[in-house]
Amino acid sequence: AFENPSITADIIVGFPGETDEDFNDTCENIKKIGLLRAHIFEYSPRAGTPAAKRTDQIDPRVKKQRSAALSEICAASASEFAAEQVGKTARILLEATGGGYADNYLYVKLPLENRAKAGEFVKVKLVAADQACCEGSIINADLN
Repeated sequence: AFENPSITADIIVGFPGETDEDFNDTCENIKKIGLLRAHIFEYSPRAGTPAAKRTDQIDPRVKKQRSAALSEICAASASEFAAEQVGKTARILLEATGGGYADNYLYVKLPLENRAKAGEFVKVKLVAADQACCEGSIINADLN
């Protein structure tokens, strides 16, 4: 529907029965897809649910290891996505922080003096990447 989308996901690790192969497949798929953001949760049983009754629960230490490994993969993916945006232009909705989010959910840092314009759209050139976000320079203001 629009050019250059980002992808985000919620991921549960350590669901009963999750094998090493299942987890490795998840990691490989995330590397292929590339995520800008991921919310990673370790499965925790809830009383009365079918999953809580399963006998193939995953050891909490394994869940913690898998969560950490997946977090590293997702952080690298986010950094790569941000780096690929450098040199492009984006429309940003300014927030009170001075920066804001682009149409593709990439956070763009701008100088604090722009915070007075919170709620306005501006067009920016993305000039540098910093982990999962970019730094921008305003090209046009007042795109409302």
